[in-house]
Amino acid sequence: MKAFFLFVYFVLFVYHSYMAQITASTNKRTVAILDLTVNNAESSEAEIFSITHILKTAGIPFLTTSNVNTAKNYGFIIASSKFDTNTFTATEKDSLISYVNKGGILIAPNMRDPYFNSLFGVSANLNSNARYTVSFNYFLGDPSFKWLNDTMEQTISLGRNTYTAVINSRNYTTAGAVSLAKFDDNTTAITKHNYGQGTSYALGFSFRNLVLTNQQNLDFNANRVYSNGFEPTSDALMLFIKGIYLAHAPRALWLHTSPFNSKTTLMITHDVDATSAYDTMQYYSDYENSVGIHTSYFFTTHYINDGLLSDFYNLNTIPKVQDVLNKGHIAGSHSVGHFPDFDD
Repeated sequence: MKAFFLFVYFVLFVYHSYMAQITASTNKRTVAILDLTVNNAESSEAEIFSITHILKTAGIPFLTTSNVNTAKNYGFIIASSKFDTNTFTATEKDSLISYVNKGGILIAPNMRDPYFNSLFGVSANLNSNARYTVSFNYFLGDPSFKWLNDTMEQTISLGRNTYTAVINSRNYTTAGAVSLAKFDDNTTAITKHNYGQGTSYALGFSFRNLVLTNQQNLDFNANRVYSNGFEPTSDALMLFIKGIYLAHAPRALWLHTSPFNSKTTLMITHDVDATSAYDTMQYYSDYENSVGIHTSYFFTTHYINDGLLSDFYNLNTIPKVQDVLNKGHIAGSHSVGHFPDFDD
């Protein structure tokens, strides 16, 4: 009987040891978003929304916590917003420094607390609202640049230089850190510093200003192409964060950007915003239906003749919309009209 209990004890010991190793390994591959909304007395959830959106889009496993001690249990900590002098208690500051020293990866936007200077390998920082681009120092071949393989991604836009002021940005004076990116005034925009067994990254901008601000079209015309083009600034930031994750996570894994076993995905959309568009959309919807694909149709529901556009959303065209929906396509709004005073 004694031998039996010893055997059971041994099995349980091996099992718990194995599960502990699995948990530890999983934690190293999980990002902890350190939610600083309350710490920084923020009036909205714009910052936490933006970093959450980045990780969701990148498919990176993460959790969100406002507790530094909880965040320390994971291989990566990404702060949702600025490191100000009053953001953390002295104990929390020392705890974050110890976390990196022991092998953790820390990413912080707008690092302005001198207490952390040695951790991030900087000696000073300076705020400005007159910087217009961030150019990654691609020639360094840093692993974080893995997916920044287009020139439009290697230099991203903070706003059009016709504005005297755009978003706030923060440059760093390096003191041991590597400069991964520079602003257009040739100051350092992003730093990387190996500290102890870990690595810290300081970003000279907020997640909100490169994600949510752009999505809301409040970006000081940061888009470099007005129409029929693609502005990759927000995507480049997501790819950069994903590159950092891949560089440091053991056996890194993430959700694939294309479903099932496909290598890529084509998403087809139609802007139905004129009389001619309503008259011809069935040719597209019929063909798409015949080859078994569903696409998105964004309808402008202009129902009055105001001299700018005719009343093309009417009793004759509404059945055409229904026909598109009956074929399994997806409907979305393209507003009521292209009004010159829409932003008023």
